[in-house]
Amino acid sequence: IHPLTYAVAAAGEESEVAELLLSFGARPDAALGATHVLELFSSDDAQRRKGVLELGKCGERAREVHAAAIETAKREYARRLVDMRWEELQSSDDQVRLSVLAAIEKIGPLAAPLAHDIAPLLADANIKIVEAVSK
Repeated sequence: IHPLTYAVAAAGEESEVAELLLSFGARPDAALGATHVLELFSSDDAQRRKGVLELGKCGERAREVHAAAIETAKREYARRLVDMRWEELQSSDDQVRLSVLAAIEKIGPLAAPLAHDIAPLLADANIKIVEAVSK
């Protein structure tokens, strides 16, 4: 996240900090959608969703400027998903494990770093679990 993004989200575009950063060469477009960029990292699901939706409304330029932050937030979300639902992955209930795997599948390629967390399920007795892990 750009320093100007933090400054604008915390204190506003006209703040002393934002003006100082701009005077030292900060990218002015890093202010685009600043509050929404920070929302992407919220531990609150509703805040995170709001950040995604609102940042989308800020236009292509905002998405380009904050591309690295967006990707980082996606990876962090994937990690949190497994961490929050770890107990469920260990459940003896097949439907519970399948629901977690379905959630992981929805995040697509971002799930790749999580392979080592779900790989033990390849040895599951339920073929549906094994198929879901293989996806």
